[in-house]
Amino acid sequence: MPEFDFVGDIMDINYSDDTHETISYANGNIISRKKYDATNKLLSQWDYQYSGSQLTKIQFYEVVDGIAYSAGFRVYEYDDASADPARFKEFSIHNPTTPIMTYVYTYGQAKGVLNAAPAALRKYFVALIAFTEKNVVKVVDETRTWSYAYEFNDSGYPTERVETSSTGQAHTITYDYTVN
Repeated sequence: MPEFDFVGDIMDINYSDDTHETISYANGNIISRKKYDATNKLLSQWDYQYSGSQLTKIQFYEVVDGIAYSAGFRVYEYDDASADPARFKEFSIHNPTTPIMTYVYTYGQAKGVLNAAPAALRKYFVALIAFTEKNVVKVVDETRTWSYAYEFNDSGYPTERVETSSTGQAHTITYDYTVN
């Protein structure tokens, strides 16, 4: 169950396996996420950098015996002032100058699936999965392409997404915006 601060941002999430995640903010953006076990031993850590409201870098760590060691990072690049990255490159700490992988995104004009989420949850999704404002219609990396087709509800939110890989695999995800 999440706990919120005085402005409504998620500060702590307690999971059913007795782990919990703490989230730190600066200027309204998530700058750090740390996950701990039941004894408060560090299990994982991510740090975030921004240019304005655009996420520009995620630093991730390997954790050994509760101590975080830099493992690599992702750099996000933008073609405009959009909240949606045009591409991201992932680097290993062993070779911080040559990307392990580069992903290039193409967007449609429709709303992304997470736009219907409350603001605090959208901030969390930016940090967790690089949430996008618009719907992603294609992602390309060095080895394959993923294409996405959508169905939308009357409010313009996606209700179904079909992901098809250039390898021929496809799967469908459905979305429900019912408030419980």
